[in-house]
Amino acid sequence: MRTIAFGWRGLSFELPKGWELVREVIEKKHGYFEIEDETMLRLRIYWEKIPFEKSPELDKQLNKIITQLKKKSKELKTTGKIRTKVHHHDALLTRVKLSPPLEMLLLLWYCEKREKSYVIHMYYRLEEYKYIENILKKIINSIRCHGEKYLWNFQGISIVLPSEYEAVAYRITSGLSWLRLYNLKSRDYIFIFYNTMGSELLKDYYESVYDWYVDMVKKEVGKLIGRCTERGREETLIAGHRGIRVDEGKFALLRKKVNVISYIWYCEKTNRLISVILAPSKAEHLENLRKFISTLRCH
Repeated sequence: MRTIAFGWRGLSFELPKGWELVREVIEKKHGYFEIEDETMLRLRIYWEKIPFEKSPELDKQLNKIITQLKKKSKELKTTGKIRTKVHHHDALLTRVKLSPPLEMLLLLWYCEKREKSYVIHMYYRLEEYKYIENILKKIINSIRCHGEKYLWNFQGISIVLPSEYEAVAYRITSGLSWLRLYNLKSRDYIFIFYNTMGSELLKDYYESVYDWYVDMVKKEVGKLIGRCTERGREETLIAGHRGIRVDEGKFALLRKKVNVISYIWYCEKTNRLISVILAPSKAEHLENLRKFISTLRCH
Protein backbone atom coordinates (compact mmCIF):
# COMPACT_ATOMS: atom_id res chain seq x y z
CA MET A 1 0.00 0.00 0.00
CA ARG A 2 1.51 3.31 -1.11
CA THR A 3 1.03 6.21 1.27
CA ILE A 4 1.53 9.97 1.13
CA ALA A 5 2.23 12.55 3.82
CA PHE A 6 -0.97 14.49 4.46
CA GLY A 7 -1.12 17.68 6.52
CA TRP A 8 -3.91 20.11 7.28
CA ARG A 9 -4.34 22.76 10.00
CA GLY A 10 -1.42 21.56 12.09
CA LEU A 11 -2.32 17.86 11.98
CA SER A 12 -0.26 15.55 9.76
CA PHE A 13 -0.12 11.78 9.15
CA GLU A 14 0.36 9.14 6.45
CA LEU A 15 -2.60 8.38 4.18
CA PRO A 16 -3.15 5.88 1.37
CA LYS A 17 -2.55 7.45 -2.01
CA GLY A 18 -5.90 8.49 -3.50
CA TRP A 19 -7.49 9.56 -0.22
CA GLU A 20 -8.27 13.28 -0.49
CA LEU A 21 -9.65 16.17 1.52
CA VAL A 22 -13.17 16.83 0.24
CA ARG A 23 -14.87 19.21 2.68
CA GLU A 24 -14.36 21.23 5.84
CA VAL A 25 -16.48 23.06 8.40
CA ILE A 26 -14.88 25.65 10.67
CA GLU A 27 -16.26 27.62 13.60
CA LYS A 28 -14.37 29.95 15.93
CA LYS A 29 -13.20 27.28 18.38
CA HIS A 30 -14.01 23.99 16.69
CA GLY A 31 -14.42 22.33 13.34
CA TYR A 32 -13.90 19.20 11.28
CA PHE A 33 -12.69 18.06 7.89
CA GLU A 34 -13.45 14.98 5.82
CA ILE A 35 -11.33 12.70 3.66
CA GLU A 36 -12.67 10.30 1.03
CA ASP A 37 -11.32 7.66 -1.30
CA GLU A 38 -12.95 6.72 -4.62
CA THR A 39 -15.67 4.68 -2.87
CA MET A 40 -16.78 6.42 0.33
CA LEU A 41 -16.13 8.78 3.23
CA ARG A 42 -13.15 7.37 5.13
CA LEU A 43 -12.17 9.95 7.77
CA ARG A 44 -14.00 12.68 9.63
CA ILE A 45 -11.59 14.52 11.92
CA TYR A 46 -12.98 16.78 14.63
CA TRP A 47 -10.93 19.32 16.55
CA GLU A 48 -11.83 21.69 19.37
CA LYS A 49 -9.85 24.34 21.24
CA ILE A 50 -10.06 23.56 24.96
CA PRO A 51 -7.90 25.31 27.61
CA PHE A 52 -5.52 23.00 29.42
CA GLU A 53 -7.25 23.54 32.78
CA LYS A 54 -10.48 22.26 31.18
CA SER A 55 -8.91 19.39 29.24
CA PRO A 56 -11.36 16.47 28.97
CA GLU A 57 -11.00 13.09 30.64
CA LEU A 58 -10.76 10.67 27.75
CA ASP A 59 -13.06 8.00 29.22
CA LYS A 60 -15.80 10.53 29.96
CA GLN A 61 -15.37 12.12 26.54
CA LEU A 62 -15.65 8.72 24.83
CA ASN A 63 -18.79 7.82 26.78
CA LYS A 64 -20.36 11.14 25.81
CA ILE A 65 -19.57 10.58 22.13
CA ILE A 66 -21.03 7.05 22.20
CA THR A 67 -24.18 8.31 23.94
CA GLN A 68 -24.68 10.95 21.26
CA LEU A 69 -24.12 8.39 18.48
CA LYS A 70 -26.66 5.99 20.00
CA LYS A 71 -29.32 8.69 19.78
CA LYS A 72 -28.92 8.55 16.00
CA SER A 73 -28.67 4.77 15.65
CA LYS A 74 -30.31 2.17 17.89
CA GLU A 75 -28.24 -0.56 16.21
CA LEU A 76 -24.93 0.98 17.36
CA LYS A 77 -22.63 -1.20 19.44
CA THR A 78 -19.07 -0.74 20.70
CA THR A 79 -16.42 -3.43 20.92
CA GLY A 80 -13.44 -3.05 23.24
CA LYS A 81 -11.42 -0.04 24.31
CA ILE A 82 -7.68 0.27 23.78
CA ARG A 83 -5.35 2.75 25.46
CA THR A 84 -2.61 3.94 23.15
CA LYS A 85 -0.35 6.92 22.42
CA VAL A 86 -0.65 9.59 19.73
CA HIS A 87 2.44 11.83 19.33
CA HIS A 88 3.29 11.18 23.02
CA HIS A 89 -0.29 11.94 24.18
CA ASP A 90 -2.62 9.47 25.91
CA ALA A 91 -5.32 8.29 23.53
CA LEU A 92 -8.34 5.96 23.42
CA LEU A 93 -9.37 3.73 20.52
CA THR A 94 -12.63 1.79 20.16
CA ARG A 95 -14.49 -0.11 17.46
CA VAL A 96 -18.05 0.98 16.74
CA LYS A 97 -20.57 -1.13 14.84
CA LEU A 98 -23.00 1.11 12.96
CA SER A 99 -25.71 -0.03 10.54
CA PRO A 100 -24.45 -3.31 9.01
CA PRO A 101 -22.13 -3.66 7.20
CA LEU A 102 -20.86 -0.15 8.10
CA GLU A 103 -18.44 0.18 11.03
CA MET A 104 -16.17 2.84 12.48
CA LEU A 105 -12.91 3.03 14.42
CA LEU A 106 -12.98 5.94 16.85
CA LEU A 107 -9.74 7.52 18.10
CA LEU A 108 -9.51 10.47 20.50
CA TRP A 109 -6.79 12.37 22.34
CA TYR A 110 -5.95 15.78 23.78
CA CYS A 111 -2.86 17.76 22.73
CA GLU A 112 -1.66 19.76 25.73
CA LYS A 113 0.87 21.73 23.71
CA ARG A 114 -1.76 23.17 21.36
CA GLU A 115 -4.65 22.86 23.82
CA LYS A 116 -6.76 21.01 21.29
CA SER A 117 -8.96 17.96 21.49
CA TYR A 118 -9.03 15.61 18.48
CA VAL A 119 -11.53 12.91 17.54
CA ILE A 120 -11.09 10.76 14.43
CA HIS A 121 -13.95 8.75 12.92
CA MET A 122 -12.65 6.15 10.45
CA TYR A 123 -15.36 4.47 8.36
CA TYR A 124 -15.24 1.12 6.60
CA ARG A 125 -17.31 -1.92 5.63
CA LEU A 126 -17.07 -5.04 7.79
CA GLU A 127 -15.16 -7.02 5.15
CA GLU A 128 -12.49 -4.26 5.05
CA TYR A 129 -11.64 -4.41 8.74
CA LYS A 130 -8.11 -5.87 8.45
CA TYR A 131 -7.23 -3.47 5.64
CA ILE A 132 -8.52 -0.44 7.58
CA GLU A 133 -6.91 -1.61 10.83
CA ASN A 134 -3.49 -1.57 9.11
CA ILE A 135 -4.15 1.91 7.73
CA LEU A 136 -5.14 3.20 11.17
CA LYS A 137 -1.92 1.81 12.65
CA LYS A 138 0.06 3.78 10.06
CA ILE A 139 -1.96 6.90 10.86
CA ILE A 140 -1.48 6.57 14.62
CA ASN A 141 2.27 5.98 14.28
CA SER A 142 2.70 8.96 11.96
CA ILE A 143 0.41 11.55 13.56
CA ARG A 144 2.02 14.87 14.44
CA CYS A 145 -0.25 17.36 16.21
CA HIS A 146 2.22 19.92 17.55
CA GLY A 147 5.56 21.45 16.65
CA GLU A 148 7.25 24.57 15.32
CA LYS A 149 6.49 23.69 11.69
CA TYR A 150 3.49 22.07 10.03
CA LEU A 151 2.95 20.23 6.79
CA TRP A 152 0.25 21.56 4.47
CA ASN A 153 -0.92 19.20 1.73
CA PHE A 154 -3.32 20.81 -0.73
CA GLN A 155 -4.67 18.14 -3.09
CA GLY A 156 -1.24 16.53 -3.40
CA ILE A 157 0.84 19.73 -3.42
CA SER A 158 2.66 20.01 -0.10
CA ILE A 159 4.82 22.55 1.70
CA VAL A 160 6.24 22.79 5.24
CA LEU A 161 5.68 26.14 6.98
CA PRO A 162 6.05 27.69 10.44
CA SER A 163 3.13 26.97 12.76
CA GLU A 164 1.90 30.58 12.53
CA TYR A 165 0.50 30.02 9.02
CA GLU A 166 -3.20 29.28 8.64
CA ALA A 167 -5.42 28.52 5.63
CA VAL A 168 -7.68 31.57 5.38
CA ALA A 169 -9.37 30.60 2.10
CA TYR A 170 -9.27 27.93 -0.58
CA ARG A 171 -11.21 26.67 -3.58
CA ILE A 172 -11.17 23.24 -5.22
CA THR A 173 -12.67 23.00 -8.71
CA SER A 174 -12.21 21.07 -11.95
CA GLY A 175 -10.46 24.18 -13.31
CA LEU A 176 -8.30 26.60 -11.33
CA SER A 177 -7.94 25.60 -7.67
CA TRP A 178 -6.13 27.64 -5.04
CA LEU A 179 -5.12 27.85 -1.38
CA ARG A 180 -4.33 31.06 0.49
CA LEU A 181 -2.06 30.74 3.54
CA TYR A 182 -1.54 33.69 5.90
CA ASN A 183 0.78 34.45 8.81
CA LEU A 184 -1.12 36.83 11.11
CA LYS A 185 2.05 37.70 13.04
CA SER A 186 4.19 38.73 10.06
CA ARG A 187 1.25 39.46 7.71
CA ASP A 188 2.85 37.38 4.95
CA TYR A 189 0.85 35.48 2.31
CA ILE A 190 1.68 32.28 0.44
CA PHE A 191 -0.57 31.23 -2.44
CA ILE A 192 -0.79 27.82 -4.11
CA PHE A 193 -2.55 27.58 -7.50
CA TYR A 194 -3.00 24.65 -9.86
CA ASN A 195 -4.91 23.78 -13.01
CA THR A 196 -5.77 20.20 -13.97
CA MET A 197 -5.42 19.02 -17.60
CA GLY A 198 -2.12 20.88 -17.87
CA SER A 199 -0.94 19.25 -21.11
CA GLU A 200 -4.23 20.05 -22.83
CA LEU A 201 -4.04 23.69 -21.74
CA LEU A 202 -0.46 23.99 -23.03
CA LYS A 203 -1.44 22.37 -26.31
CA ASP A 204 -4.66 24.26 -27.06
CA TYR A 205 -4.60 27.55 -25.09
CA TYR A 206 -1.14 28.59 -23.89
CA GLU A 207 2.31 28.60 -25.43
CA SER A 208 4.05 28.33 -22.04
CA VAL A 209 3.48 27.98 -18.31
CA TYR A 210 4.26 31.68 -18.04
CA ASP A 211 1.34 32.56 -20.35
CA TRP A 212 -0.96 30.48 -18.17
CA TYR A 213 0.32 32.26 -15.06
CA VAL A 214 -0.31 35.72 -16.51
CA ASP A 215 -3.78 34.84 -17.78
CA MET A 216 -5.11 32.81 -14.85
CA VAL A 217 -3.04 33.26 -11.70
CA LYS A 218 -1.72 36.80 -11.70
CA LYS A 219 -5.22 38.22 -12.03
CA GLU A 220 -6.45 36.31 -8.99
CA VAL A 221 -3.52 37.33 -6.81
CA GLY A 222 -3.81 40.93 -7.94
CA LYS A 223 -7.35 41.11 -6.56
CA LEU A 224 -5.92 40.67 -3.06
CA ILE A 225 -2.46 42.26 -3.03
CA GLY A 226 -2.85 44.76 -5.85
CA ARG A 227 -1.21 45.14 -9.22
CA CYS A 228 2.39 43.99 -9.56
CA THR A 229 5.03 44.94 -12.13
CA GLU A 230 7.49 42.33 -13.35
CA ARG A 231 11.12 42.98 -12.32
CA GLY A 232 12.78 39.90 -13.75
CA ARG A 233 12.31 36.30 -14.88
CA GLU A 234 14.58 33.25 -14.93
CA GLU A 235 14.48 29.47 -15.31
CA THR A 236 14.85 27.48 -12.10
CA LEU A 237 14.34 24.03 -10.58
CA ILE A 238 11.14 23.64 -8.54
CA ALA A 239 10.12 20.42 -6.77
CA GLY A 240 12.26 18.44 -9.21
CA HIS A 241 10.82 20.17 -12.31
CA ARG A 242 12.18 22.80 -14.65
CA GLY A 243 10.18 25.95 -14.09
CA ILE A 244 10.23 29.73 -14.00
CA ARG A 245 10.78 32.19 -11.20
CA VAL A 246 9.21 35.64 -11.67
CA ASP A 247 10.23 38.59 -9.48
CA GLU A 248 7.63 41.34 -9.18
CA GLY A 249 7.17 44.65 -7.40
CA LYS A 250 4.05 46.31 -6.09
CA PHE A 251 5.15 49.89 -6.53
CA ALA A 252 6.00 51.17 -10.00
CA LEU A 253 8.18 54.04 -8.75
CA LEU A 254 10.50 51.67 -6.88
CA ARG A 255 11.76 50.03 -10.05
CA LYS A 256 14.29 47.67 -8.47
CA LYS A 257 12.23 46.68 -5.44
CA VAL A 258 11.00 43.06 -5.42
CA ASN A 259 7.97 42.45 -3.19
CA VAL A 260 6.57 39.24 -4.69
CA ILE A 261 8.15 36.04 -6.09
CA SER A 262 6.16 33.57 -8.18
CA TYR A 263 7.27 30.02 -9.01
CA ILE A 264 5.60 28.41 -12.04
CA TRP A 265 5.96 24.90 -13.46
CA TYR A 266 4.26 21.93 -15.11
CA CYS A 267 4.16 18.57 -13.29
CA GLU A 268 4.06 15.74 -15.85
CA LYS A 269 3.16 13.09 -13.26
CA THR A 270 -0.04 14.85 -12.15
CA ASN A 271 -0.64 16.73 -15.44
CA ARG A 272 -0.99 20.00 -13.55
CA LEU A 273 0.10 23.57 -14.13
CA ILE A 274 1.22 24.87 -10.73
CA SER A 275 2.21 28.20 -9.24
CA VAL A 276 3.36 29.05 -5.72
CA ILE A 277 3.54 32.74 -4.86
CA LEU A 278 5.35 34.39 -1.96
CA ALA A 279 3.76 37.73 -1.06
CA PRO A 280 5.14 39.11 2.22
CA SER A 281 4.07 42.33 3.91
CA LYS A 282 7.67 43.55 3.73
CA ALA A 283 10.23 42.92 0.98
CA GLU A 284 12.87 41.97 3.56
CA HIS A 285 10.78 38.91 4.51
CA LEU A 286 11.27 37.38 1.07
CA GLU A 287 14.64 35.79 1.78
CA ASN A 288 13.20 33.86 4.70
CA LEU A 289 10.10 32.82 2.73
CA ARG A 290 12.25 31.47 -0.10
CA LYS A 291 13.65 28.83 2.27
CA PHE A 292 10.23 27.13 2.33
CA ILE A 293 10.35 26.47 -1.42
CA SER A 294 12.84 23.63 -0.84
CA THR A 295 10.07 21.73 1.02
CA LEU A 296 7.66 21.86 -1.95
CA ARG A 297 6.40 18.54 -3.36
CA CYS A 298 3.85 18.12 -6.16
CA HIS A 299 3.68 14.33 -6.70
